[in-house]
Amino acid sequence: MFVLSTLYQLLRGLLVPRLLLVRGNLALCQQLLVLNLQGSDLDFVAEIAFWIALSQLWQNWRSILVIVKPETDIKWHRQGLKCYFEHFIRIY
Repeated sequence: MFVLSTLYQLLRGLLVPRLLLVRGNLALCQQLLVLNLQGSDLDFVAEIAFWIALSQLWQNWRSILVIVKPETDIKWHRQGLKCYFEHFIRIY
């Protein structure tokens, strides 16, 4: 029984974070799609259906809704890379 419980916990530990990541990435990709389609072929019915379906699968879906200017996103990526390389250089 202990082995089955441990195996279950291991599989759950490997799969659940991945599913959370996939769900978040799906929502972010949808936001980018809407950003790229602004003012053109945006289908509001499909957009509403997507968020309704996502809200049924993910209780905390509102937590990822953030409106960010592209310049801000680029700035955050540059800051992250700068921190990464500063840390990398200190190690080696």
